[in-house]
Amino acid sequence: MAAAKAGSTHQGGQTPKLRGYMDNDDENLGDESMNAQLDRIEFKLDQILAAMVNNIAAVEKRADAPNKVEHDDLHKFTPKQHVALQMLLNGASNQDIADRMKVGLNTAKVHVRGIAKKLSVNSRTQIILRMQSQFEAVDDSQYRLMTGGLPKDWDTNFDDSVECEYRTLYEKGE
Repeated sequence: MAAAKAGSTHQGGQTPKLRGYMDNDDENLGDESMNAQLDRIEFKLDQILAAMVNNIAAVEKRADAPNKVEHDDLHKFTPKQHVALQMLLNGASNQDIADRMKVGLNTAKVHVRGIAKKLSVNSRTQIILRMQSQFEAVDDSQYRLMTGGLPKDWDTNFDDSVECEYRTLYEKGE
């Protein structure tokens, strides 16, 4: 891992200074950069916790109601794939997905193909047929845990004239 790097050259028996991500004396890492790094770490921890909660809920659901529609596949997707999935379920084209996510058409296609690959299917229609009932069966609070905070009705309530509070989940960072 490249978590630490040499901070000075080894001269005359001196031990090189090692710097990690969180060193206070790192002059290249300002407060804004430190806060951004902490925000990224916090976001990743939230995703890990959400996945853990979802796994526990899935195990409990299987034990409690084996005949009900399960949503085991929903936990497989990244937040960006959930954005694409919601749009697919509402009939959006790849170009619509690209425009909403502010990415290129090929990137939108990658998200759709990623969903298909995780489901072991080959078409948009197969994605919709497989996911529609699972999407409808999951409650909003459980879905938000799976997606890092994205609500189930995000796509249906999306308003182009208002800045989306969830855009950090799906727009490319600068």
